[in-house]
Amino acid sequence: MFANKERAAAEIEKYAAREIELISQKQAKLAEAAAAEDSAGNAFLDNENVNDHLDRVVRLQAEARMVEGSIRSCRARRLAAIEAKIAAEAAGIRNRAKEARTGYERIASKTPKHLKALKELEGVEFVPASNPLFGAVPQSSRLAALANSLEEKALDLEAAGVPHHGTAHMDDATGSMPLVEAILRDPSDGPSASEILAWAVAVDKDSRFGNLPRSFRVTWRDGVIDYQESFITVPALAPPGPTSIYTNQQLPAPVSDYTFRAPASLQPPPKYVKPLLPPESPAAPPADPPTPTGGTLTVNQYLGYDHGRRWEAEEPKQETVQL
Repeated sequence: MFANKERAAAEIEKYAAREIELISQKQAKLAEAAAAEDSAGNAFLDNENVNDHLDRVVRLQAEARMVEGSIRSCRARRLAAIEAKIAAEAAGIRNRAKEARTGYERIASKTPKHLKALKELEGVEFVPASNPLFGAVPQSSRLAALANSLEEKALDLEAAGVPHHGTAHMDDATGSMPLVEAILRDPSDGPSASEILAWAVAVDKDSRFGNLPRSFRVTWRDGVIDYQESFITVPALAPPGPTSIYTNQQLPAPVSDYTFRAPASLQPPPKYVKPLLPPESPAAPPADPPTPTGGTLTVNQYLGYDHGRRWEAEEPKQETVQL
């Protein structure tokens, strides 16, 4: 099972590297197609035969679409590798739980006869402590608790599935490709290489960063980069800091002065991620109506319909006058 986990991790690395290669090939094909279109336009302008130019344009555009399809397939295989890695991890955890459960059962099968002999010797019932505050926890209890904990951990890991959120940090980079590699190697359904590069271009829309060292912090939610939480800091572009009123020395500029973000207006729409709903519990049967307990009043008396009738049945009081 460990080999399966390692194999899945190697698959994630392979498809991450392959996606980067395909992005470079796609960009090259698009650049060639644009140049071929320009050549076809010039030939048409000069009344030359444009058939060869058109054939080249169509072929290059088709090759670019083919590479785009390869990128989609590559990402699908990468996600499958991540799912396989999660499944391998869950299986490994279950193997550990099984070993702990086997150890518990081995001890539990031998314990009763010894407890019985101890009871006959001491004359009292001995119950193994399960709380460390009241004594040492027996090995069997510890193994049973460990098995239950590991089984729950495996279930939680499988229920969570492929993560759709994550964060990547990178310092002292001189370009965007190391960031792309780091995010694609993260075992999550994160942004694609094209989306990462588009975000980096949106942050550096004026191409001021060049080859200057920079630090990246990229956060994605539901597979989409959060433009508000993601930024690039370029210390070489820091403006002069304020002057200290105490030492008359120039202070470093605040980090916010050389931190750059992409415009929020360029934030791509969120992806739809199917939520993981908990299993529905069976509906509770309707409650039975309360059983009447009875009483001394009739229904008419309880509702007040026999009020006058009840008073009429009483003897009228006689009034007396003192002379």
